[in-house]
Amino acid sequence: MEFMVNAMELSTDRAWTEVEIKTFDFELPLTGKLGVECRSGGAQGNYTLVLRFTNQLNTSGNVSVTSGLGSVSGTPIIKNNTMTVNLTGVANGQKIVVTLANVTDKYGRTLASAKVPVGILLGDVDGNKTVDNKDVNLVTAKVGATAGATNFRNDVNVDGSITQDDVTVTQAQVGTSIP
Repeated sequence: MEFMVNAMELSTDRAWTEVEIKTFDFELPLTGKLGVECRSGGAQGNYTLVLRFTNQLNTSGNVSVTSGLGSVSGTPIIKNNTMTVNLTGVANGQKIVVTLANVTDKYGRTLASAKVPVGILLGDVDGNKTVDNKDVNLVTAKVGATAGATNFRNDVNVDGSITQDDVTVTQAQVGTSIP
């Protein structure tokens, strides 16, 4: 599972998610309404956060999960203006905060620290921090479709197709929420 945060000198405004070779986006703001990832990170709770910066990066600095259950796995990967951060052990039904500090750009400047909040709630396809019958109905309405730019959130098991399995997973999560 991969989602991408576009950052302008660490000012985040959008996130991207890849299922196989397809790229989709959803809001993942630094402030205001919490962006919620509603799809499965697998049994190990693995997610990949991809951060884009205005300038090419020199070092990843310090990256850590500073709130919530989960951790950074390995060293972040820098490629031009993109930093890829692998997360593991990310639990469902929570808000995590990934904090970046001492990141430097190609000019040797240390960028301001940033906190990237991410909601994780399996089945919350409407992103309101609660799984309810509305989510079940949204998934049910898309059964039989291939995941695409307008319906990828309904593919909660991340297999590229929206099926009865996605409905079942979402039904099992009804009543869960992010505090």
